[in-house]
Amino acid sequence: MRAKFDREVMEGRDHLEMLKRPDLWGYWPVLPMKKPAILERNFMDVNGMGYVLDAEGCQNKVFIGNIFLASKSDRFIQYDSLEAMLIDGWVVD
Repeated sequence: MRAKFDREVMEGRDHLEMLKRPDLWGYWPVLPMKKPAILERNFMDVNGMGYVLDAEGCQNKVFIGNIFLASKSDRFIQYDSLEAMLIDGWVVD
């Protein structure tokens, strides 16, 4: 059974902990992400939607787009670290 994680009270350190702990992901091997600064302007902008994968070769990558419309051609952003991903504005959705 997966541990529960209260998304309503997540802070910066909580997002980092969640990214580091795939055993907490409700939809493992996928963790939905969002970029609130983009979605506040336009909640349908797919550039503010993304996801990370718990898979080899996918470390520190945010795949851009709607997780339900994912395809092999999805764009992604490669970060140097999980911290850099959070600094750029991505948070766990």
